[in-house]
Amino acid sequence: MATQIRRELRKLNAFGFFWMFLPVIPILVPYQLSLGLNMQQVFFVQVFFGLVCAAFEVPSGYLSDLWGRKGTLLAGTLLWGLGFGYLYFVKDFTGMLIYEGILGLAVSLVSGTDVSMLYDWLKQESQEREVATKTLANYQMSQVLSEALAGVLCGLLVLLSYRHVLAAQALVALLPIGMVCFLKEPSYEKLSRENHWQNLHTVWRHVFHEDRLLRLIFLNQIVWSLATFVMVWLNQKLWQAEGIPLGLFGLLWTLINLVVGFTGRQVSSWEKRLGSGALLLALSSLPILGYALLALSSGGWVVLIGLFFPLSRGITQILLKDAINWRTPSAIRATVLSLNSLLFRLGFALLGPLTGWVTDTAGLRPTLWMLALLFGLAALWVLRPLLKLVKELPAP
Repeated sequence: MATQIRRELRKLNAFGFFWMFLPVIPILVPYQLSLGLNMQQVFFVQVFFGLVCAAFEVPSGYLSDLWGRKGTLLAGTLLWGLGFGYLYFVKDFTGMLIYEGILGLAVSLVSGTDVSMLYDWLKQESQEREVATKTLANYQMSQVLSEALAGVLCGLLVLLSYRHVLAAQALVALLPIGMVCFLKEPSYEKLSRENHWQNLHTVWRHVFHEDRLLRLIFLNQIVWSLATFVMVWLNQKLWQAEGIPLGLFGLLWTLINLVVGFTGRQVSSWEKRLGSGALLLALSSLPILGYALLALSSGGWVVLIGLFFPLSRGITQILLKDAINWRTPSAIRATVLSLNSLLFRLGFALLGPLTGWVTDTAGLRPTLWMLALLFGLAALWVLRPLLKLVKELPAP
């Protein structure tokens, strides 16, 4: 790999690190509850964030393919800094909605653009897929290592007050702006600026009509990302219910993110040794079993079984995301990734409020059983045909 490409990939990893340094996340749910929100409102706030992302995901991805990666990233990071600065002054449910709306715009601009830039650099040379998989895993590792360190910082600062955590978050949210300024725009084939509808038709046809394997990978990425993402927002409520001290939330968040990162780094070797089919079974079985076992467990078992979800996420975010990127041309990559995020956000817009409502009205255990059943049925819908198709593929 050329020196310039290695240098740009290192700078991208540094951007990913600062982008995901989020000390506020491990205590965001109890902080929202302290402002008077209930769990249904907590999930509604996240759904609102998802809907804002959904509204701008495809336009922002299309803008990245049309306009360029670096300018899109810069716009996103400016909004990111603004959003976390505003969070420091939020006092109620309405303020939380405004904060999440600003972050939704920021995330929609960065989502897909960062990974597209990574693959654009890799495509400057004819890299093997194994190299791309490891490079994506390294990028994810930089992000989860950042989240892990942010969790430690959160655990220390929350012993002082929530305000200390919010102030630290507002400051570190400005760092990605500086990192973008050091990134260099890779050369890639840009979409035509003459026929926008034809461009979008090309994206839709590529994902849903031209390649059945890509279509199934695309759908599985959405479903199993949802399976682990819902648990992110249930974790803190579950820890509270089990009497785990608030000061340990940051450390538990650190552990979860380290599991995601180290799992992702093993995916390439696991795929070579065990095959894609075994990893697909693992990434789907772990959250289904996790929800069912959590419904039956208490005490320390809740923490241990909760690690099923980051294990699944670590595999999903490398195995499936890399497969989508590898099968998508540079000219439409950011739009395709944004379309994937759009459908994920719409899925959470349906599942999030339902999860919050069941939690508030029936309790955590019925909610966990509901999610186990739901994703079990989802496995029959999207996973079984993908496994069948993977078995029919010729051996590499």
